[in-house]
Amino acid sequence: DIDTLVDMVQQRLANHQPQPSLLHGDLWSGNCALGPDGPYIFDPACYWGDRECDLAMLPMHPEQPPQIYDGYQSVSPLPSGFLDRQPIYQLYTLLNRAILFGGQHLVTAAQQALDDVLMEKMR
Repeated sequence: DIDTLVDMVQQRLANHQPQPSLLHGDLWSGNCALGPDGPYIFDPACYWGDRECDLAMLPMHPEQPPQIYDGYQSVSPLPSGFLDRQPIYQLYTLLNRAILFGGQHLVTAAQQALDDVLMEKMR
């Protein structure tokens, strides 16, 4: 039920008051490249939001090197609770993909994210 989902999300985010950041909005390996002058990111869907949103998308693309997190942490450490909020930030993208592209894999991933939020299976 949508009311239960909204209540759970509100509870989980109640004490999290991030400073808005400019986000890429579609961060994955297909929108990144390494050129002669260094790394590039492109094809943005920019918006202002919690910086954790872009990072929450990375596990959805396992080809991303884990060093991304280490580099990010060395420059701007994430606040505690990131892994607990990650399924919330993944939920919109997973549901959107399930609607747009269908397929059992996407529907299953979206259902798992919903379960993680509703059933408090957070890390």
